[in-house]
Amino acid sequence: MKNKRIQDKTEGEMIRVKAVPNSSKKGIISQEGGVFKIGLNSPPQEGRANEELIEFLSDYLNIRKTNISIIKGINSRDKTILVRYR
Repeated sequence: MKNKRIQDKTEGEMIRVKAVPNSSKKGIISQEGGVFKIGLNSPPQEGRANEELIEFLSDYLNIRKTNISIIKGINSRDKTILVRYR
């Protein structure tokens, strides 16, 4: 059975995220229905929360920030992230 939270793609893996900016807790809050809820300390202004999200995922997955892209939801809390491991 295929894992619903991570979808395989030829160029990497897609991860669905619900970002929670201005959160008192930084990190993965929960995982439900194939979506990771991730708390971020930064406000959703001028891309700061997106930058913090990419930095968090980079540290958590131990990969370069350049291998992580927000491909859907740049201005939304609901995001689709492309993670490349190469």
